[in-house]
Amino acid sequence: MISIIFISLLLSSCRDSPPASAKDEITSYEWTITDVVSGNTHGYVSFPDGKIKISDDLIDFTGDCTIDENCITVNSENYGVVNISYTIYGDTLELEYLGKKISTKKK
Repeated sequence: MISIIFISLLLSSCRDSPPASAKDEITSYEWTITDVVSGNTHGYVSFPDGKIKISDDLIDFTGDCTIDENCITVNSENYGVVNISYTIYGDTLELEYLGKKISTKKK
């Protein structure tokens, strides 16, 4: 009986624990921007060193950022202060900013 409990505890400790917050989940991954029709990847969103970097065929956007429950506030050299609303569910992160809406997947 004790060996069964020990093995169960050992196996359960091998799993990654879920992120504590949406911010942790968002910043822990690089996200790919994929064309819905062709399926081709044409950009990415990442969060290196407390910054956000969005790079795709239409825009190359980098800046310091803060993340709250539903908004990423970015201080960008090219665009000034930009508020990016986001929704995260499963492996999908949807961003809306500068009149553009993109859907990304965890890389």
